[in-house]
Amino acid sequence: MGQTLANKVVIITGASSGIGAATARMLAQAGCKLILAARSVERLEALADELGRAQALVIPTDVTDGAQVAAMVERTVAHFGRIDVLFANAGIYIPGQVAEGDPDAWARLMDINIDGVLRPVHAVLPHMLAQKSGDILVTSSISGFVDIHWEPVYSASKHAIQSFVHTLRRQVAAHGIRVGAVAP
Repeated sequence: MGQTLANKVVIITGASSGIGAATARMLAQAGCKLILAARSVERLEALADELGRAQALVIPTDVTDGAQVAAMVERTVAHFGRIDVLFANAGIYIPGQVAEGDPDAWARLMDINIDGVLRPVHAVLPHMLAQKSGDILVTSSISGFVDIHWEPVYSASKHAIQSFVHTLRRQVAAHGIRVGAVAP
C-alpha cells in the first residue's frame, strides 16, 4: 500500500532550523505544500527561497501566542483550502541541576515545549474534524520516555507531551485523525 505525500498541506512549527528545516526540505522533495512557521523571519524567508515560493508559505508565528497561532491556521486555510498535517516541532532545551537553574527560563521552556504544542493542535483540530482527516505529529524526545537526570525540566516537558499525544490519539482516532510523536 503506497501513500503519496504530493500536494499534502503541512504546517511545520519550528521550521527555521534543525529538525523543522530538515523536515521541510524532505517534504518539499515529496511535493508537499508547506507552511513554514517560527519566530525567525529571516531564516524562514531563506528556507522558502531555497524550497521555492510556490511550494512554501512563510507565516511568522510565536507558538506561545494564541492569536498568532490562530492567524497561522486561518492563513493556511485561506491560502491552501485545508490542512492535512500539523508537525508541531517548535521547542527549546535546557539541561542542568535544579538547584542551579532559573525558574523563569524553565517557565519559558514549558510554554514553548508544551503550550507550543497544545495551541497549534487546538487550532487545527476544528479543520481536521470537519474534513474527517488529518495527521498530527509532535516532536518529543527520548526524554519523554526515560527520566534523564541531567535534564529534569526538559524531561518533564517531554513526558507531558507524550501523555498528551497518547490521550489525544484516543479522542480523535474515530474522526479519521492520526496522532503520533517522534522521539529523537
